[in-house]
Amino acid sequence: VHFGGQTFATTDSIFPRFIIEQMPAGLTGLLVAAIIAAAMSTQSGSINSLAAASTHDIYMPLTGRAADDPATFRAGRRFTLAWGIALTGGALLFRDQGTPVVVVALGIASFTYGGLLGVFFLGNFWPRATQRDAILGLTIGISAMAFVVFARQLSAAFPWLGDALGPFARIAWPWYVLIGTSITMIVGISSSVLFPRARRASQDS
Repeated sequence: VHFGGQTFATTDSIFPRFIIEQMPAGLTGLLVAAIIAAAMSTQSGSINSLAAASTHDIYMPLTGRAADDPATFRAGRRFTLAWGIALTGGALLFRDQGTPVVVVALGIASFTYGGLLGVFFLGNFWPRATQRDAILGLTIGISAMAFVVFARQLSAAFPWLGDALGPFARIAWPWYVLIGTSITMIVGISSSVLFPRARRASQDS
């Protein structure tokens, strides 16, 4: 891609360059403010949801504290900080890939969608599956897809693993949902078949 006789290093710089050099000053400010606001609203919602789930589903059951306990409030603030740092660190892992930001974002999102879709299919099309089977399938499915997503970073950090991780690093992101869904369903169905006693016990309870 060329502009003004110069070549763009990545396609991600096309729109920012257009905003800075071609748009009027007032419209540039409004557009930049809109982009920042959209990014902040998305990230703040994600961080708040992760912190709330960590506080209510992990901290409170383990400690026995109530929701209005000051310690619970402090724990929620710590979870917010921790998840903010974790998400920032995860984003930095993808900064030097040379891949368009849209492709990276869709790839990251896709590796969780497969697990969620697999759980949906288990609940609707495999009556023998229990909550335990769905959780097991979801955990293994997302873990496997996280390995696939970060295979490129792992191969760069550990060059001696390049040959083993190469096939996984070359998987295109549109396949993530299909692979994640398949793994989740296979694990969930296998769990319901291999552990029928646990299934019956959970149904009786």
